[in-house]
Amino acid sequence: DDDFGGATIFYGRHPKTMKKFESNRVQPRAGRTVVFYSDTEHAGELLGGGLKYIFRSEVMFRVVEDEGKEDKS
Repeated sequence: DDDFGGATIFYGRHPKTMKKFESNRVQPRAGRTVVFYSDTEHAGELLGGGLKYIFRSEVMFRVVEDEGKEDKS
């Protein structure tokens, strides 16, 4: 198998020293999806073979008052 590498590496920070450490590593596999907030500190390991797809999206929303709601006061 020539497919290796390509992990997504997540980092944390020690609460007292703020020193960065590797908190989790997710290896790519067919059908696997990783979803996380874009401000999460992470890195992509070099992909040694095969294919890895990345999809990035921003989701924006706002709260809309229910216009059909009757005021019963």
